[in-house]
Amino acid sequence: MYQRKSRRYGAAMVALSLCLRLGIFLGLDAKAAAMLSQAARQEEFAAWMLYLETGKRAAPEEETQPVYVLELTRAPEEEVEEEPEEEEEEVPQEEEEEEAEVPDLHASLPATLVGAEAIAVTGGCTYTYDKAALLAQPSTLDFSADEPTILILHTHASESYTPEPGEVYETAGSFRTLDTDYSVIQVGKALAETLRSYGLQVVHDAAINDYPSYNDSYANSLSRIEAWKKQYPSLQMVIDLHRDAAEDEQGNAVALTAEVDGADCAQLMLVVGTDQGGLYHPNWQENLANA
Repeated sequence: MYQRKSRRYGAAMVALSLCLRLGIFLGLDAKAAAMLSQAARQEEFAAWMLYLETGKRAAPEEETQPVYVLELTRAPEEEVEEEPEEEEEEVPQEEEEEEAEVPDLHASLPATLVGAEAIAVTGGCTYTYDKAALLAQPSTLDFSADEPTILILHTHASESYTPEPGEVYETAGSFRTLDTDYSVIQVGKALAETLRSYGLQVVHDAAINDYPSYNDSYANSLSRIEAWKKQYPSLQMVIDLHRDAAEDEQGNAVALTAEVDGADCAQLMLVVGTDQGGLYHPNWQENLANA
C-alpha cells in the first residue's frame, strides 16, 4: 500500500518540480521559493523525502524509531512586496556560553594541505566538475563585519552518541536525548568556540528543533534561520550541524573514523545540495568550492 502511495507522492513531487521550474522561467522566483517553503512544512512531503533518502517509511510520532538523516536545500528568496507592518516577533536569543580559553589551533595545522586529488566527493548527483578549479576559486564570502557572519544551528538537535563507560544520559529515543550536555549541541558549541578563536563572529543557536515533532524539524530550523537573518543581515554562512550515523550490512552501528597523528578521530562530511533535482539553486558550485 505504501508503495502505491509512494508512486502518487512521486507524481506529486514531479508536478511540484515542474511548477517550480515554470515559476522560475516566468521570473517568479519568490513565489517558487514560497511554494517550496510551504511544501517543506507538510508532513507527507517530509515522509516522502525521507522515503526517497532511506527507502523506509517515516514512523508515527508515538513510535520509537532510529533517526534517519535527510538534508533539504531551500531556494533563496528574492525581494517581495512589502506587507503591512506587524508587531515585531521575538528574535531567538543566542545560547549563553561560558568563555573558555581556546588553544592556538594555528600551530597544529599541517604544514602541507591536501590537493584536489585527495578530496573525495560522492553522492547521487551526476554533474561533473573540476575539483582543482573549485579548490582554487576565490571565495566571495566576507567575514570582516563586526556583527555575526556565521550561524550554527541543529535541525536534529536531539541527536546523541553512544555513551562512554561511566557516562549515562536520559534518552528520548534511539540515540536521541534532550540533555544538551550529551547531544550534538555540544559539538556545535565546540565548533563555535573554535571559529571564534580565529576571530570570526559566530552565533550558536541551541534550540531543539526536532522535539516533540521530528517531522517538523526542518520547518522549525528554517523559521529560526529566517529570524536570525532578519536580526543579522551580515550572516554569510549557515552551518546545520548533525551527528551522522551508519550501519553495516548486518544492521550494526559503524563508527566512521580517520586516523590523525595516531589517534582515531571522527570523520567529517560536508553535505552540499545542487539543482539537479529541479529546485532553484544557482550558487551550489560556490557552496561546493567553499566546502
